[in-house]
Amino acid sequence: MHLKNPLLFGLMAILLLAGTITPGMSQSSFDSQILINEVETNPPGSDTSEFVELYNPTSIDIDVSGWTISPSATWKAYEIPDGTIISSNSFAAFTHVNFWFKDFGETITLSDTSGNLIDETPLIEDLENNNFSWQRTTDGFDTDSNSDWELKRMTPKSSNGKLVETEESIFSLSATLGGTEYVFNETVTIAGSVSEELFTSLSTPEMIKINIQGPNYFKNLALFPDRDLGFSTTLNLQKVLGFNQGSYDVKVSYGEYTSELNFTLNNEDDSSISESTKNNLEISTDKESYIPGETVILFADTNSEIQYGGLDYTVTNPNQEIIFEGTIFPNEKFSKVFQHGAGELFAFSTQLFMETVNPVYGTYTIEGTYKSQNPLYYSSEDVINTSTSFVLSEDVKEDVLISISTDKEIYAVGDIIKVTGRSNDIWVEDLELRVMQTGILSSSAIGSDARYLAPDPFDLQDRVRLNGDGTFEYEFKIVENSSADENYASSFGDYKIVVSEYFGDGTTSFKVVEDPESFVDVRTPLGLKMDKSSYVLGSSLSLTGKILDYHQAEIGNSMRNSVEITFTDSSGTTVNYVFDKNNASNEAAKGTNGKITTPIVFTAYPDSVGGYEVDVVLHPIQFDYGIYTANALHQISGTSESITFEIKSAQSDIIPEVESQEPLTMEICKSNRAHVDEILKDLKSIGKGEIAPSMESVVCGENLKFNVGDKLVVTGKVIPKDARSLTSTYADRDSDSQTSTGHSYSTNYNTAMMNYVEVSIPYPRSMTVSGASSVTTVPDADENYTGGGGTGTGGAYYEDEDGNIIRGDEDKKTSRTDDAKRTGYDGTILMKQQKILLTDMRYKAYPDDNGNYATVFELRAGVFKDGIYAVKADYFGHHDETSVKIIDTSLKGGLEPSISVNLEKDEFTSGDTVRISGKINNIYYYDSVSVRVDLPNVSEINCFEGQQCGFGNSEKKIRVQEGVSGPGFFWNYKLPKDAPLGLYTIVVDTHFGEFEKSFFVVDESEVIGTPAPEATISKKIIEKFNRISDDKIPIVLTEKSTDDSTLSPRVIQGSLFTSARGEESDVNLRITTSNGQCVIGQGSDCLVTESTRKPGAIYSIVTIDDINYKIRYSGDDVRLEKFSIVPENSSSKIDIDNWNVEIIKDEQPSRFYYKVSYVALE
Repeated sequence: MHLKNPLLFGLMAILLLAGTITPGMSQSSFDSQILINEVETNPPGSDTSEFVELYNPTSIDIDVSGWTISPSATWKAYEIPDGTIISSNSFAAFTHVNFWFKDFGETITLSDTSGNLIDETPLIEDLENNNFSWQRTTDGFDTDSNSDWELKRMTPKSSNGKLVETEESIFSLSATLGGTEYVFNETVTIAGSVSEELFTSLSTPEMIKINIQGPNYFKNLALFPDRDLGFSTTLNLQKVLGFNQGSYDVKVSYGEYTSELNFTLNNEDDSSISESTKNNLEISTDKESYIPGETVILFADTNSEIQYGGLDYTVTNPNQEIIFEGTIFPNEKFSKVFQHGAGELFAFSTQLFMETVNPVYGTYTIEGTYKSQNPLYYSSEDVINTSTSFVLSEDVKEDVLISISTDKEIYAVGDIIKVTGRSNDIWVEDLELRVMQTGILSSSAIGSDARYLAPDPFDLQDRVRLNGDGTFEYEFKIVENSSADENYASSFGDYKIVVSEYFGDGTTSFKVVEDPESFVDVRTPLGLKMDKSSYVLGSSLSLTGKILDYHQAEIGNSMRNSVEITFTDSSGTTVNYVFDKNNASNEAAKGTNGKITTPIVFTAYPDSVGGYEVDVVLHPIQFDYGIYTANALHQISGTSESITFEIKSAQSDIIPEVESQEPLTMEICKSNRAHVDEILKDLKSIGKGEIAPSMESVVCGENLKFNVGDKLVVTGKVIPKDARSLTSTYADRDSDSQTSTGHSYSTNYNTAMMNYVEVSIPYPRSMTVSGASSVTTVPDADENYTGGGGTGTGGAYYEDEDGNIIRGDEDKKTSRTDDAKRTGYDGTILMKQQKILLTDMRYKAYPDDNGNYATVFELRAGVFKDGIYAVKADYFGHHDETSVKIIDTSLKGGLEPSISVNLEKDEFTSGDTVRISGKINNIYYYDSVSVRVDLPNVSEINCFEGQQCGFGNSEKKIRVQEGVSGPGFFWNYKLPKDAPLGLYTIVVDTHFGEFEKSFFVVDESEVIGTPAPEATISKKIIEKFNRISDDKIPIVLTEKSTDDSTLSPRVIQGSLFTSARGEESDVNLRITTSNGQCVIGQGSDCLVTESTRKPGAIYSIVTIDDINYKIRYSGDDVRLEKFSIVPENSSSKIDIDNWNVEIIKDEQPSRFYYKVSYVALE
């Protein structure tokens, strides 16, 4: 049952009336203390929503600030925050860290600020991953007996049931239909109510699920109770939606409660149906309006049973002239017609071409007569007539010679670029098309140190053929195979498309960037930059830049296409040079005596993509100490930019400045990534004009706690030392001192070799088991199992050509025979007494040019144990030290060793890479594992690349690596291009047994690649949901909490895919809010009904509940239907918690994907 136990209520009522109840709880009296009232130790899904509910049965409010809730593992104790007060007869629920409680047995205690025990649960066990929790049978009932508790559906922050009630409150679910008898085209209303709201977890409400079954019909609906605990939905009983005559069963489910209904669907009474309705005929065209040169598709539909029936049709123009006539017949196999080169399927159809010579504009009428075409069966009574019409309109063209556009403005490097256009006045057979790269984004972030390089700009020349109406289409890629492991930095930039012929041309432009969704162009028109911000008088400076939207071939006079550079001082005076006519060598130049001052102008000529550079010597004759401004002017465009810099004396560079920063800083971070190089990559800011991303896998802060298997990341910054220093004497050349009176520069090679930060942590355990042990685990002399990966370059692993991570001390070309695979030790370590070593693990972290350094320690199981460890950093005599706490929870004593094998998905296509990951549980394991893949045809030998086919070579040896939660292994298995379809089996062989995992290889049209796993960072969380085949999908938005912030829902993005070719327009989205407002859909009541991409706009702004939202929608006539919803105000969240997505379709297969972005709003 859900909340109450009637027998228990009756028994307790009798005992109370008899006056025989005596307090027997752990408290002093029944109503004097706070009680643990409910515990959820194994919620559905991940264990992130475990909670403990406290109940105050007293008549006063109680302050529980500083009280402690502790599981069996006391280090996971949770201290209740200050200011927490539980009101009289009220509840409070608390959550803590992931995996707060053990599922297989846990005792939970509640203590006050003095450590006094307030309450304690019995030993509870919850092995079922569901929404049931352990609760007291009634609120506050405590007799110190295990029978006080029962396992039932969770009721967070609400009552479990009262001890004494005059009338038991029983949960109820009621559901009704509008009637029991219906005919086609009527609407069924399914409505009802529940007595209270149920939950699947602490914060996730239960859904109401409605199942409808009937003759060849099956449908599932899902919705939530409204604020009044009611619900309602409708069914439109149309044949086109799959409904057939017969009886239908409706099952309404809410949690474990159900209600069953039924209704009957009949045809209308034949007596009320005219003969013409029984024999219905409809004719229509694929569009309502056409222009000359287009093809009209005429198709018909009838339910007539006339034998040998056919449709005689005539088409009459506005002048009442018959221009087309003929007969078409029903075609059960469908006739294939073609329009604009794309095949579409229609039954019972024909085509009509609208002439371009002397067209008659207006309304055209189509008359149709359906009758038997066999004279033996013809009857004048069996004739059905109908008609329809369409409009022929004048072709409206743009007022330009050639129109051209692209489907998007910004692309990724591997995207297909679709170009469309039209020759509006003159028809020719084809046009010349050229795509030119006019700019390159630097491989580093656009900033003061960016360089615009042009190694080889993209240039594509082709010809594009025109259609009969002058239109054209063209598709191409910047990079054909973007999946290859190459650097495409030179492909990121600006592009221009020019379509031309002798009578004119048309142009458009686009950009290619690394991430189109986050791209923000921060460049300036001339991109003027300097290599430094200050210079010594007499030295040289370098000015660089990049002209946006530049194309050299368009400029006839290259002199006017130059960039002129001038300089002004702090007062605004232009820097000049003096020309003395009296000293001029040319006699013609001599004239009036005196000197003439002329501004100094430096000229730079751009390269093929607009990049330019000029070097200037700051000669003391023209320049002095102070602030100067460099001014750049592009002659052709008239665009100008300026940048300031300082000129100072050489002495200011020689005399060292007082250090404004600490010579050595250190910060402790942690990461759960498997590979060190990925962690070090996340520590860097990367971007190519886009917003630089935050660290995705590294969390930094104070009081971090580490588990064995975590990665301990040490980052920091130093003031970099230079191996070349100014010293006072030759004998002192190795010293680190500097003086302004020194007389020689010397290169100190020994100092240069030591230019690293030494980071260390105590190394507590060796790999040798001491004492009388039955297991010896001494590695071979050339084996290295000390963990680490702590250099600044990312550790001792490398990546092979398939993307597999290989340990540096393993020769991947070594023969993998049985003798070769043995490492001289057993491969397993039981929990034995360890020998303590007093040495430290030391790693060298080399600073970059800005002094930043990083290194990573792998806290390997079997090496580290519980304790406080000192982390030290040393750099040229500077020292920093801190401590970290490490907890060893890697072994579960007495459990059976096992392996869990995971795949990113269960369906692949030929040529895909199957990423296999495995985790070894309940055992320390340092040997290799043997992995093989069995093909669907077991008679074939699966030979890996680089191996000779034959017996014994169908297995792969993979090194086990330590991960966040214990030892694991990873392997990228490349499927051949001609891989057979069917079931594949992965077999993993270890010393303690074999384990299997299966996947399917299917045809490419049957599978869609699964998006990348969700990325979780401290300021943003993205939840992704993939391959949903249901036609009713609820989206519930709730705030997310991290250690340092609360994240609110900001963006909803989704896409709908169907593999039913030709039926994309019949599979559509309908998105509504919880109050029934249709936001996106094809109905007239929806706020957005068509593609939001218009000239000059990519989204529509709509108002929902007084809040403006930006809605992007691809429209309903595409194979991949996409949408996004985001508030217009950048500091606002999505204020609607419940959204409903409905897939409008018949029997077509579909897959729905969506993701929700949660961000920290200011």
